Amino acid sequence: MSKCSSFKSFDEFLQKGNFAAKSHEEINNLHGELFDRHVVRETSFENWQSMLDAAKMEYAAKPLA
Repeated sequence: MSKCSSFKSFDEFLQKGNFAAKSHEEINNLHGELFDRHVVRETSFENWQSMLDAAKMEYAAKPLA
C-alpha cells in the first residue's frame, strides 16, 4: 500500500473510505462506483480492478521463503 498510496496497510486504506472487509469474501465484494472513487482519490490506480491486478502480480512475483 505504501508504494501506491499514503497508507501503511490495506485496513488503513479501507478505514479512510469507511469501508470494511475482514475476509477474502468481503474483499472480493468490494467494488462499485464508490469504491472505485476511493481508489482513484487515495491511490495511483484508475480503479479497484487495476489495483487488485497489480497486487496479484506483485504477490505472484515474490520469491517463496
